[in-house]
Amino acid sequence: MFNFKLLKNKKNQLMIADKRFNPKEVQNIIDIALSKGEIIEKNENNNFIKYYLNYEGNYIIGENYIKQKHNLFANENRAFTRFRTLDFFNKRAIESQKPIMAFVNYSKDNTSNGWFFYHYKEYTPCKQVNFVQVIDVINDIHAKGMIIKNPSIKNFGFDGTRVIIDGDIKKNYYGVIGKYLNFVDMKNSSFIFEKIYPFKNNPLYKFISKIRELFDYSKDIPEFSINYFKESKEELHKIKTKIKSSTAKDESITKIDNIKFEDKQKNIE
Repeated sequence: MFNFKLLKNKKNQLMIADKRFNPKEVQNIIDIALSKGEIIEKNENNNFIKYYLNYEGNYIIGENYIKQKHNLFANENRAFTRFRTLDFFNKRAIESQKPIMAFVNYSKDNTSNGWFFYHYKEYTPCKQVNFVQVIDVINDIHAKGMIIKNPSIKNFGFDGTRVIIDGDIKKNYYGVIGKYLNFVDMKNSSFIFEKIYPFKNNPLYKFISKIRELFDYSKDIPEFSINYFKESKEELHKIKTKIKSSTAKDESITKIDNIKFEDKQKNIE
C-alpha cells in the first residue's frame, strides 16, 4: 500500500495537479494501472512502462519509472524536472498533457521509483470558454442550474473547462459563489462557474441580451465561436441586404403598378 510516511523524507515528492484527485487515491490509481491498465510502451530494461487506464471515467496515461538511478531520474525524466514545485505543477494542471499527479520515492540503494499520471488528451480535451459563452452559462445557471449545498467535485465528472473573461484566465478549476457552487450542464460537459462580478449589470451582457431578443434566439446555449461578433455583423449585413433588396423590389412593383394604372386611365379617357 501507499505509505504516507515516505513523504516525510524531503527527497520524496507527491505532487497533485488536478484538484479532483487527492493523495489517498494514489494507491488506487497505481493498482488499477498494474492490474487493468493496457501497456502501450516499455523499454528494453523494463525500468520504464507506460500504461493506459480508465479510472472512474477518466482516461489516464500512467508512466512508471522503476529503479532509476538518482541522477538519471532527475536529469532525463522531464516529467519530474519540469514540475519541480507543487505551485508550478498546479499552474500546468490544465495545459497540454493535463497532469494529474506525480510521485517519486528515493530508495537507499541510490535508485528511485516513481509514477507520473496525466489525462489522455483525446478523451479529456481542454476546453476554452469565451466571454459570450460565459454569459450563456450565467443565463443557464439562472434558468436550470443547481445550487449544491454540500458540493463534491466527484459528482460532476468535471473536465477542466477554463473560464476566460476579457482574454484573462480567472479560474482553472472550480469556484465558489457565496457558500455554494453553481453547476450547469454545458454542451454535455459539467461546468462549475465562479461568479466574478454581477453580469446582469454589465453593459455587454445587456447588449448581447438585447440582440438575442431582437433575433429571437433560443434560450438553450447556442454554439458560439470566437468570431461571434464578426459573424453577427456579417449576419446583420445579410439581413440588411435582404431588407434593401425586398424594399427595392416592392418599390419597382409599385412603379410598374403605377405605370399600368396611368396607361389604363389614358385608355379610358
